[in-house]
Formats: sequence, structure tokens, C-alpha cells
Amino acid sequence: MKHASMIMALALVEGCAHTSPARDVRQAQGEKAPGDDADGDDPASASDIEHTTQYLEQMAGEMDDDDPQKPGVLHQLADAYVDGLSSFLSQAENIEMALWKAEQSGDDGAREKLEAELVEVEILIADLCQVVMKTYRLILDLDPGYGKRDEVLFALALIHVEIAGDAATLDDGNVLEAKKLYSELIDGYPSSKHLSAALVAMADFSFAGGDMAGALELFTRVSQQPDGPVTAYALYKKAWCHINMEQAPKALDALIRVIEFACDHPDDEIASQLQIQARKDLPRPFSSFGKPQDAWELFSKYGGDLAISLMESLAQIYEEGGRHDDAVVLYDTLMKAAPDDEHFLYWQAEAAASP
Repeated sequence: MKHASMIMALALVEGCAHTSPARDVRQAQGEKAPGDDADGDDPASASDIEHTTQYLEQMAGEMDDDDPQKPGVLHQLADAYVDGLSSFLSQAENIEMALWKAEQSGDDGAREKLEAELVEVEILIADLCQVVMKTYRLILDLDPGYGKRDEVLFALALIHVEIAGDAATLDDGNVLEAKKLYSELIDGYPSSKHLSAALVAMADFSFAGGDMAGALELFTRVSQQPDGPVTAYALYKKAWCHINMEQAPKALDALIRVIEFACDHPDDEIASQLQIQARKDLPRPFSSFGKPQDAWELFSKYGGDLAISLMESLAQIYEEGGRHDDAVVLYDTLMKAAPDDEHFLYWQAEAAASP
């Protein structure tokens, strides 16, 4: 399990909670801590988390399974466990950093001590993951009509995916369970705030399995949201579905939409990152159907400060495909458009070279 990836996933899980479990427990007991009067959730300390989990465990344990309040208490308990899990993961990251420094400095004594500490923390992480999943599963089993069931489905699916890891195959047990949970969320909660993320997750599973048509359908559904948090990602993956399906014009159009979306949403960090990659990918689909004399207009419009390098990339694609004359058109265009560029002599030499 990658600690950084798991921490990011748990941040999404924690985003499901409307309030802080630790704060709720303090308020129920008439207690306060620094930050309780501030807007938003206060960061829970280790003692807060332990106190909260003990309190909620006792409360849940005293409730009958048919008590309509029990799923909500268990949900708070699961959220408290997630707080603890996040704390252990951060601790593991800190140990890994210290371990790296010890290895670099050749301090074998510190290295051995840190390795032992890391093993202990990772055991705690693995055990707590199981407790979190068991608690979420209990909520689902106790009350099929629980009002925040979509949040529980989403949180549990995320944790299954993170436990499976990047190297997991599509028949991995955790992946299969995550797909079931996402499917229930998609089918049963069309208004859920987690719908787009669930659709993207299922689309990624289809993409990884080579089902480009299935992935394209789901990514298209998400990409139709004008201001969605994963719209740019869906557009980008939609482009790659088209590339893999050898639908170059549609792929180019999707890449352009990523670039335009990022320009229209400058505060969207994911879109900004994908815009750079989308620009770099433009030559690939263009090479399949575009005319070399039209390349500069396209790349200068959508490529930003990468326009020249995109022309060079396209020229390389042409050369590798035996299309030397088309590459020459690009080099001639570059020499006219950027006569003072440091690569001018290279373009001149390539244009004059025999195929």
C-alpha cells in the first residue's frame, strides 16, 4: 500500500463527513478544545481520536441492532477510525523519510531502529484498515435505507481500491468488491455528490481491462458536466479511449476540450496539469489525419509555449513513419515562424537532408 496514495484517498473519505467526530463527542460531553469555535473541522489530536473511538465504541456496543440511531453512530465511529488511520499513515511517511536520511548517511543503527518502527506502524495500519471496512460494512448490513448510504459505499470502495494497489489485477478480490460498491452507488444514488467519482472509477476499470467502448461511455457521461471536479480527467481519458480505438479526429477534439476546459477553470489544479499533458499529446492524433501545413496554426493556438516542441514532435513522428516530405513542410514552417530560435540550424539541416 502506498502511504501517500492512501492518505489522498482518506482525505476524500474524510470529506464525506459533515462534522468532526472528535468535536461531536466533545460537545456531547460538554467539553471544548481549541478551535471548536472556529469554522470548519479542527484537526484531531491522537488523544482526541482515542477518546472519540472509545466513546463511540461504547455507545454503539450498548445499542440494539434495530436501533435506528445505530448506523449513524457507527458512521461517526468509522470516521473516527479513518482519522486514526490517517494519523498512522502520516507517521509511516515520516518514518520513511527518516529512514531514507539514515540510509543516505550510513547510520545503520538508526536505520535498523526505524525499519522496526515502520513494520510496527504498518501492522497497525493493516489492522485498522480491516476495522474501518468492517464498520462500514456493518452499517450497510444493518440498514439498507440509511440516509448516507452513498457516502458509506464510496468510502468503503475507496479503501478497497487502495488496499488492492496499483499492481492489482481486475480479478483481485478488493477490486471486485470496489466495483460492486461503486455500481450500487451509481445505480441507486443518481444525485449523490460522489456519482462522478464513482463513474470515473468504473470507467478506469473498463479502460484497464481494454473495454474502450465501455470506458468511453462512462467518461463521456462525466465529461458532460460543465464544472465537475473530474471533468478534465474524464475528457483526457476520453481522448485516450478514442486514440486506442483509432478514432484520431475525435481524440484530437477531446484533447482540445481538455485545454479549453483548463483555460476556463484556471483554479482547477487537476485541469492545469492535464492541460500540459494534453498539449504534449496533440501531435499523435493529428499525425493520423491532419495536413502538415495546418499543424502550426493548431499548435500555436492550443499548444501555448509548447508550440515549437509540438511541431518538432510531429516531425519526428513523420520521419519515423517514412514521411520525410511532410516533416520538411514542418521544418520550413518553423524556420519562417521562429527564425531566431536556437534550433534554426537543426531545422535547416533536417529539411535539407535526404530521406
